[in-house]
Amino acid sequence: GKLEPGTYTLRGDVSSQFVTGLLFGLSLLDRASVLLIEGEAVSRPYIDMTVRGMQCFGVCIRRDGDKTFRIPGENRYLPAGELRIEGDYSNTAFIEALNVAGGQVRISGLSEESLQGDRVFYRDFELLKKGFCEISLSDTPDLGPVLFILSAFLHGARFTGTRRLRFKESDRLKSMKEELLKAGITCVEEEDSFTVCPGTLKQPEVPLDSHQDHRVAMALTVLLTVTGGEMDHAEAVTKSWPGFYAALEALGIRISCGE
Repeated sequence: GKLEPGTYTLRGDVSSQFVTGLLFGLSLLDRASVLLIEGEAVSRPYIDMTVRGMQCFGVCIRRDGDKTFRIPGENRYLPAGELRIEGDYSNTAFIEALNVAGGQVRISGLSEESLQGDRVFYRDFELLKKGFCEISLSDTPDLGPVLFILSAFLHGARFTGTRRLRFKESDRLKSMKEELLKAGITCVEEEDSFTVCPGTLKQPEVPLDSHQDHRVAMALTVLLTVTGGEMDHAEAVTKSWPGFYAALEALGIRISCGE
């Protein structure tokens, strides 16, 4: 049916995308609306980025804390002039991971004032290098796959706030557990945590599988730059970075693609 103005309540612990979608949609209706977040508000940086983006185009959202959004009606998105699009911290994490895996890559074009939650990957990488640690993914679920891979390279780690990783392009906990086991690493999956046990990586004897998930595909590619091997459904990366493999080849990583 037609979206109507009103008061909407959403659970905050499922996906920020439901929140951002309603912020966009409700802002174009003819009367004001209120959006209430129930329970824990996860992935807040993505909501902050949406609100800032809307402001750039003339639509202002009033916020009462982190859980109440007041959206005026009869908005019109206006030209914002010249904007510079930030570099993507989420995808950068997979390239920066090559440095932890023994490579030497320098990355530029990232904003130090960015609201992107995934910018914390620098902090998380340093924690992993120091030894077995605990890292929360409540606000940064997209970093899960690459952090799981790096913890397999290093000392293992325990990740909390992982429940929502089951509802991404694949069940990322199940996907990563299955694929890491092929490389000799055992993982323990619980209701809201995921532990990568310390172990020794080996070259997989059978092809890895991306499970049609772009972030799983990129994370497993980082693993294969160390062990060598094959991956099925590697084309999943096209969802967010069609040129991913070309970028790796430009860095000197040898990749052959087949059917």
